[in-house]
Amino acid sequence: MKILKYKTIENIKYVPKGIPITKRDIKIIEKEENVNEFDIFESKEYAYKEVKKDEPIDSIKSKEDNNISDMIDEVEKKYISTENNIINSIDISKELDEDIYSDIKVNIEKSLEDDVFLDDPYKAAVRLSKEDSDKAQKKQLEEKNKVSEIETKSLEEMLEENEKNDNNKTENIIESSEIIVKEEKNENEIINKPDVEKVNNDSIIKKDNSKENSTSSFKNKIITLYKNIFAHPEEIEEKLSKIFGTDGKLAFLSALIIGLITHITFITSTIMSQDGLWNSMDYTVPTDWEVALGRWGIFYVDKIFEYLAIPSLTTIIGIVFIAISALLVVNLLKLKNKITVFLASAIFAVSPALTATFTYIYTSVAYCSAMLISVIIVCLIFKKRGKLINLVLATGLFIFLLGIYQSYIGVVVGLTIIRLVRDLLDKEEKIGYFFLHGIMLIIVVIVGGLSYSQITNMILESKNMNLASYKGMESISVQNSISSINKTIPNAYKDFEDFFFTDEILKNTNYSRQEFFKVMFISTIVLELIAIIINKVWKNPLRVLFIIALTIMLPVGLNSIDLLATDTKMYLLTGAQLILVLPFAMMIYEMSGNKITFVFKWASLISAFLIVFTYYLADNTSYMVLKLKYDQAINTTIRMMERIEETEDYSPDKPIMIAGIIEENNRLFIPTHKLKNYTLGDIFDNPVFHGSYSGMEGTWTKFINTYMGLNVQFCNTTSYNDIVDSIYFKEMNVFPEENSVKMIYGVMVVKLSNDPVRP
Repeated sequence: MKILKYKTIENIKYVPKGIPITKRDIKIIEKEENVNEFDIFESKEYAYKEVKKDEPIDSIKSKEDNNISDMIDEVEKKYISTENNIINSIDISKELDEDIYSDIKVNIEKSLEDDVFLDDPYKAAVRLSKEDSDKAQKKQLEEKNKVSEIETKSLEEMLEENEKNDNNKTENIIESSEIIVKEEKNENEIINKPDVEKVNNDSIIKKDNSKENSTSSFKNKIITLYKNIFAHPEEIEEKLSKIFGTDGKLAFLSALIIGLITHITFITSTIMSQDGLWNSMDYTVPTDWEVALGRWGIFYVDKIFEYLAIPSLTTIIGIVFIAISALLVVNLLKLKNKITVFLASAIFAVSPALTATFTYIYTSVAYCSAMLISVIIVCLIFKKRGKLINLVLATGLFIFLLGIYQSYIGVVVGLTIIRLVRDLLDKEEKIGYFFLHGIMLIIVVIVGGLSYSQITNMILESKNMNLASYKGMESISVQNSISSINKTIPNAYKDFEDFFFTDEILKNTNYSRQEFFKVMFISTIVLELIAIIINKVWKNPLRVLFIIALTIMLPVGLNSIDLLATDTKMYLLTGAQLILVLPFAMMIYEMSGNKITFVFKWASLISAFLIVFTYYLADNTSYMVLKLKYDQAINTTIRMMERIEETEDYSPDKPIMIAGIIEENNRLFIPTHKLKNYTLGDIFDNPVFHGSYSGMEGTWTKFINTYMGLNVQFCNTTSYNDIVDSIYFKEMNVFPEENSVKMIYGVMVVKLSNDPVRP
């Protein structure tokens, strides 16, 4: 059994006599046994059941060799008989809700010029449906009866070709595919093409006015060109719908393919962030540092790939997780337009936070899974059935989410706010569900947050550890959040501003990206106001009030981690949730209708595309700069190790000391040239090695072991301080100058800075 849903009155078909239409039937109808295939007419929350009639084309197919006009008469009689049966059936019962009647009448008024039918919406619906069905049957009849001698080309093209051969020659063209049946005053007429005249039922003769045809053809081309250039985005979307499949398929494939294209440089290269270098390659299990940060969930996610930390594996897994997340977001926001689906999915794949995440190889899969889990939590909150079980599942997943990475709480809160705005703009959604879903979010956050805190304390106690002092994480508490709200809310707005309009978090200026965001935000606000008017939401002031309030609160919701970790400051890795503003803009785009939206919709689409494109450019430039830094670090380290091995009294068992790191400040050449200005910034502007002593020791050791294939032992902190304070160290020159590698107190010393960091 097949169920189809039609959203407009024009799609109603036929109900045979004997099927009563009552108020009870005007509801969403479930599948029933022993019922023939039927269609659904949907108006608001109601539906209209009908039995699908046999296609008239069946009777035509059985009489292919008969005269065309005889077949048309037979089909016409069948239509007239069916129409009478429908009207008689409809007259049995016309109980109808006032809202539905109004909705039907509005649709009829838009489509019918005959006022006689406005008094009875059902008869009008039959009339509309019949006209649409006639057109469909005429088209099938045209295709069925094409003359085999005529080539499959349009009549206009064929006539133009004949004109070129002989302008004075007039020929009779038999083209039964151009016979169009039209009901007018119970008579059959043959409707001619603009450039032909009717001779009889079997033939048509070309007008002998080539000059007029040429002028008309040129005029049509100009009109077509104009329409293509100044087409409304919705018209383009109709063409794309024929090319691509379902919205979910397009969303997943867009994010997956663009993700692979964007990050191919990283997948095929062995480059990473400073922490990624420190914990990569032979990474086995998450360290106590992750546990001390409350990120015990990483243990379980990393088990998926057996704790292997290599870019070619972790990046591809992460892209798949992100593609699934994009698919779920598209479905959650009910995006249908192919252009908006593509852009809303693409932003997930080129997100600057995702690029930064991939460089933390040992946690990238866990962080990508955190994005996916966040979206699933919101989907559970808005799922129609099983509210109680969904609430329990969402709370459990929220606890696990916080155990992976706490900053992804912004995805849960921000995405929920965006969906709530959508529900408020949709007058079909009851406002009661708005309050229910808002309450569910609050329960998930509060209960899940408190439970996570208890579980984390239990884990730390079992390991005799304390919560690490890192970016304010140790001070997270309900009391601290409430007392600091006068500071954290402005900080949330400030982080929002810095991410989109300044270079504080990532570089926007060199790409003029901040200007694109201004255009997108302004057009989105205007389209949101239009959506309020078009959808008649303004009739309910409470809905309008909540829409405005939620839109203003969206930056705080996205940066809700600022309300918990009161001393934190956003950076590139923790800004994954902010890319949701683009799906929000695409959602508003779809809900704003077509009237007076031409300029604003194009502004929204173009700015969104440019934002996605500049992120793609910055992602790849960042990877290129990082690769150059690694290449230069490798070459410099090779030279250092050669100098060490050539130094007098060297032996492999002696400890070494590298005082300083390879960076621009103490080098005589520019490592990354002008490309550095076009990266995402933040971690991509950092040197390969950590600047702290423990970080230096850890990253240098891993780098030499991995890239040089050498086992080295660094001196202890006491020897390090003694050497830096010695006169021998001060007399040394900075590498690669002469006397920059020297044996001091039994340690092979390489001096990269006159003022190296202390332990």
